[in-house]
Amino acid sequence: MKEDIAALLRTQRPGMTLDRDFYVAPEIFETDAEVVLLGKWHYVDHVSSVAEPGDFVVFSLCGESVIVVRGQDGEIRGFHNVCRHRGSRLCRDHKGRRRSFVCPYHAWTYDLEGRLVNSRGMPEPFRRADHGLVPSPVRVLEGLIFVNFTDADIPDFSFIADRLQPFLAFHGLDDAKVACERTYSFSANWKLVLDNFHECLHCAPAHRTFSAIHDHAGDDTVPGMAPGRAFDAWEREVRSIGHLTGHLDIRDGFPEQPFRAHRRPFRAGYLTHTTDGRPVAPLMGRATCYDGGHTGIVVEPFFSVQAANDYATVFSIRPIDVRHTEMKLQWLVRGDAREGRDYDVERMTEVWHVTSLEDERIVDNHQLGVETRAYCPGPYHPKEAMSARVTAWYLAQLRKAFGQVPGASYPYRTENRASVRGSSNRPPR
Repeated sequence: MKEDIAALLRTQRPGMTLDRDFYVAPEIFETDAEVVLLGKWHYVDHVSSVAEPGDFVVFSLCGESVIVVRGQDGEIRGFHNVCRHRGSRLCRDHKGRRRSFVCPYHAWTYDLEGRLVNSRGMPEPFRRADHGLVPSPVRVLEGLIFVNFTDADIPDFSFIADRLQPFLAFHGLDDAKVACERTYSFSANWKLVLDNFHECLHCAPAHRTFSAIHDHAGDDTVPGMAPGRAFDAWEREVRSIGHLTGHLDIRDGFPEQPFRAHRRPFRAGYLTHTTDGRPVAPLMGRATCYDGGHTGIVVEPFFSVQAANDYATVFSIRPIDVRHTEMKLQWLVRGDAREGRDYDVERMTEVWHVTSLEDERIVDNHQLGVETRAYCPGPYHPKEAMSARVTAWYLAQLRKAFGQVPGASYPYRTENRASVRGSSNRPPR
């Protein structure tokens, strides 16, 4: 099959969607997992979900599973969810609190730091110290927990963190809490989910609620291009009140896991991601007022934050198998906010809940189409430039693994102005 994949890679044309097999072949999904997916940083949860020693969450991807737990020493660690005795799945719950982890098969027991503390009378020369849980790299950025399933040749997380920290810190995500969490299930390949997630050509016909809030959803704006005078006027006003502005797009210098961030205005009259544009929760972070803008952050290809002044929505896309992808959404509010008094969950979640259900329908329908014999690759529209970039990045990862020279990337270049302007207590690094 490796020869077949290598041949397919040689036939892919820049600026076009992929051949059918990339969306339907189990062998290619297995290659994706090894080459593209497992070695990247993935968002797991917010630190408030593991606030006390023993609190844990389990994160699964492509058949792999990691336990993220806060130890007795307060440190957050990750361990592969596999017992060192016979390889049984150690923890079957998705989250909770434990004093220790006991294997349901033969009751080997591990403490919160991953050490084997009970092996039920294993004879000498067995040494418990040699059979602790296998660690998995974990990093925390402004309250957001990330995990990697490998420990060699992984992207430099500090490079990502240093550049995204000003955008996240402005919204105070480190001091936030999870107000609501929902998971959306796609009967589709992860690359189709990403194609949909990274472009807004479909927004006007498919997302009326979302499009009412954002000017760019219904116009011909190409992602990353100069937004015009109205945008410049908004930036000047926001800077005058000491709020953060600017954008960055890190791609060519960091091909392992590109990322980007921006601050942009809503449609005139809207202050947040609600159907009427009215705030739904207390101000977060360093915002002193509602500035009519929102922050978008993407660590490609699986993580995104969309943050207004009053709440933030965190998106995590998780490939499960060749035709199954999950997207988890978490809505974050200020840590001391009280439900029913300070914020309204139904109003806060409405826009992204409706939009995600619409995405489920159109992406599942997309999968049905590409599985037919009539499907053939089509050209990306200029407004789909971000999707074209992600596809090019994906192909480059595979070509590198197969020893092929990467081809042309994508036909529509976007502005790459790595600058963060405005006032914050901690200067951009």
